Amino acid sequence: MKKFFIIFLVGLIGTVSLIGCTDTKIACELSGFHIIEDTSTLDQEILDWIHETKPSTGLYKNNFDSGNYLLITLGEHKNYAIKKVEVKEDNYGYIFNITVREGESEDRGFNKVLTSPILVKTDYADANYDIRIIYR
Repeated sequence: MKKFFIIFLVGLIGTVSLIGCTDTKIACELSGFHIIEDTSTLDQEILDWIHETKPSTGLYKNNFDSGNYLLITLGEHKNYAIKKVEVKEDNYGYIFNITVREGESEDRGFNKVLTSPILVKTDYADANYDIRIIYR
């Protein structure tokens, strides 16, 4: 009976920790990362940086007066839709795991799909970042 209660408790904690996490949110377990979906309120220098950087695949960071930003871009991979972005912390910094799927989102039945590039505001100005693209 004690084992059953412990397994039940661990399962309940796991389920509660997932509440509020969707495929279009990142860093559910880490604070300090925020996806910027509406770029209309950004300074022109940030918009210029996005425009110049987005053709290249990678993760780019830049510090502006209004905050620290990361730009995650797939470059010219137009046949892939970003389905999920997760961030994990390790001894060297943060790793963004980006799951992409080939094809248009409507063909696959995805109701929420992120587009490239992804702009993330971060509280960590001097952290190290890396990306891993997972093709599904």
